Amino acid sequence: MNEQELREALQEAMTDAAPPRPVTADAALTRAHRARRARRANLAGLGVGVAVVALVAGAFTINVPRTQIGTAAQTKGTAASATTSSTEHGDRTQTKGPQNDKSVQLLATLDGVLPSPLRPAIDAQMPGAAFKLRSNQAQVENWDTDNWGYQGIEPVAPANGGVGVGEVIVEVHAPGNDIPADTCQAAQAFWGVSGDCVVKQVGDKTVGLISHTADARIDSVAAYRYSDGTVVYLAQSKEYFHSGVPGLAAAPLTDDQLVSLVLTPGFKVG
Repeated sequence: MNEQELREALQEAMTDAAPPRPVTADAALTRAHRARRARRANLAGLGVGVAVVALVAGAFTINVPRTQIGTAAQTKGTAASATTSSTEHGDRTQTKGPQNDKSVQLLATLDGVLPSPLRPAIDAQMPGAAFKLRSNQAQVENWDTDNWGYQGIEPVAPANGGVGVGEVIVEVHAPGNDIPADTCQAAQAFWGVSGDCVVKQVGDKTVGLISHTADARIDSVAAYRYSDGTVVYLAQSKEYFHSGVPGLAAAPLTDDQLVSLVLTPGFKVG
């Protein structure tokens, strides 16, 4: 111990002591070392706290990637990232208001075009469902261009059928979306399902059809792009993925029905 350390130790010990009492050099140095360690610990804790605050703040300002609606929020989507963070605008999904009204309308239109004997499933046909199976949603896809997408999902089953449901999904992306212009690439972009695609002609309209996707959630999907850029998807599965409800023996719609119904004018809500 040099003279300077002894002087600092004595000064710290005399400052901390109340009332003053005799102190040996060794005892003073021990107390000084303890005080110094405590100060260093406090400074280290402060540094960690600042780092945590910075990390948390960063977590709430990261740009949220725009993906397809609903289940398509998984990373298989082909959509680009929004350039503005969700914290600046609020929730990406609208549960009331004019945009949500469009998704309500979309689901109602789907119900109205289901071919007999298919219909929206009743409670008795889907007992023990893990969640609410019938749903509609409106979601902004790009804050900066105010571009929206809409979705309706309906559990379906034959009228007077037993327990078990299939799933029919209608999804619409308003003009300004970044879905590929190519008919089959557009079909394959739906939830990133991929699969072999064929082009179907219905009059002067061109529809992309994937009869068997590579995705366990979806059996088949049809896609149609309007001249203004609106893209409509109609997808289905003989089982409602992860619903806990038994599925149907076959897909709810035939390929021809899927291709025809995707052209339903009422689906163009964007």
